[in-house]
Amino acid sequence: MIEPHQLVYELTNKKSEYYKYKIKINFRDIQNPLLKVLKKMKLKEEHYEEYVSYMKSGAETKMNEIDEERNMLEARRMTNEGLYNKFVRNNL
Repeated sequence: MIEPHQLVYELTNKKSEYYKYKIKINFRDIQNPLLKVLKKMKLKEEHYEEYVSYMKSGAETKMNEIDEERNMLEARRMTNEGLYNKFVRNNL
């Protein structure tokens, strides 16, 4: 398991003008200011409900995509099975 203090972000974009300085930052240095800002944030019920409905619609969209892919694969399987049976009948 990786602990937050083990995460180190390093600038790896060689095109950056700061690459020569080998900039590294520890996750703890990022975490503390983020937590301070997050503690001050207030979330309204309507925003929470909007987020939940957005996530549900995204999940429904993903499930529809999965169903379409499953149907396509099943159609391919049935086509291949039919071709296989035809091949066996013609060659045995």
